[in-house]
Amino acid sequence: MAAPRQLSRHHRTAVILALVLGGSFLLKLHNLGDPALTCYDETFHAIVARNLLDQPFKPTLVENPYLSYDFRDWTANHVWLHKGILPLWLIAGSYSVLGVDPFALRLPSAILGTAAVWLTYLIGRRLLDRRAALVAAVLQAFNPALTMLVHGYWFSDHVDTSLIFCTELGVYFLVRANRTGRWPCVLLAGVAQGLAFLCKYFPA
Repeated sequence: MAAPRQLSRHHRTAVILALVLGGSFLLKLHNLGDPALTCYDETFHAIVARNLLDQPFKPTLVENPYLSYDFRDWTANHVWLHKGILPLWLIAGSYSVLGVDPFALRLPSAILGTAAVWLTYLIGRRLLDRRAALVAAVLQAFNPALTMLVHGYWFSDHVDTSLIFCTELGVYFLVRANRTGRWPCVLLAGVAQGLAFLCKYFPA
């Protein structure tokens, strides 16, 4: 009887996790295409990502600087290196598929924000147990601050969402490497942390 009971417990956990992930994604999708862009960060990210469609390896804010500018001023620069390139590439990729609009701007964050909840569960399950992992996943899935990041209401918005995902991915592979001793996991942890560096240099 122990095996069926254990199977049933695992099945319940899988169902609850699926509901948490689905609910988290639907919450993030609500009003995702609101046309009002927030001042500063989200507007800047939207513009630079749009310009990346024309020059993928040259992030620019002011595409054609007719007036003189100070390269140290991130609010009025030509080549824009204030934030990492990876989140902007993701937004540009979304633009290329869905068109340049607020929904396409925020969709990558909605996906990564939900995927980060799944990573939290995987990390918690390996470090503690399934119940603790589910509690952690629920707390992250419905955290208002993280949802506000996805919707661009807090500064650094989509950049921080990408940073959280890539950092958690690195932690997950690091935990797996510690448990299994497998070098591919160590390598993948390094790659994930490198991607986090491409999101936001100093915090990564």
